[in-house]
Amino acid sequence: MQKIIRWASSEGEGLEQLHLTVDDRGVRARSVVVGGDAEEATTWAIGYEVECDPLWRVRRVKIWDTTTGNDFELLADGSGNWTGPDGQPRPEFAGCLDVDIRATPFTNTLPVRRLSLKPGETASIRVLYIPLPELDPFPVVQHYTKLGPQVYRYESESRDFVRDLTLDGEGLVIDYPGLFHRTL
Repeated sequence: MQKIIRWASSEGEGLEQLHLTVDDRGVRARSVVVGGDAEEATTWAIGYEVECDPLWRVRRVKIWDTTTGNDFELLADGSGNWTGPDGQPRPEFAGCLDVDIRATPFTNTLPVRRLSLKPGETASIRVLYIPLPELDPFPVVQHYTKLGPQVYRYESESRDFVRDLTLDGEGLVIDYPGLFHRTL
């Protein structure tokens, strides 16, 4: 499967276009996100790539900030162990199987697809959260509950945040209330 997906910020300050490829070798996502903060009169643009194995376990994440030139890359073994691109272990991220990039609803798809929850089931997972534009990742605990065929409740344990996400049949976000909605 090859697909182009586009999301807009519900607040009107951001846009993302994602190119997604899913095949027998795994999952490859490449995207560009533009956004900003109207109150602080700041704007930014980032690109990112996420690569997963066929079971939707993250194997590589790379992010680059086109505004500052900063970039960031990590590699994973699919079992919760991370290294930098130089091969140096990153033990502070141990146990994180998924990534959550702040400015995109795509990274919610990763645990949804990997976990394959049944209706009513909940999973608590350790995730590598990557804030933007800072690119300073840290582990967080998140909870996913499958409420219905295409609705998942997402909860962040580190901040008081809960949203019921509407997904398509492939697990891609259609509506993330108050934050994102799909336009393509």
